[in-house]
Amino acid sequence: MILPEDRTYKIEVIDTWNETRETVMEGAKGIVWFDMPGKEKMVVMAMAE
Repeated sequence: MILPEDRTYKIEVIDTWNETRETVMEGAKGIVWFDMPGKEKMVVMAMAE
């Protein structure tokens, strides 16, 4: 994922089947990598901190 460098972001993965939310990274900026579960219907959300 490529994020702007001028802010930091909290990245969450939302499992729409199990209705769960997991924070996978905080303080993210620039180019970031993280593992995704191998399931369908997953959402990635990056929120400015």
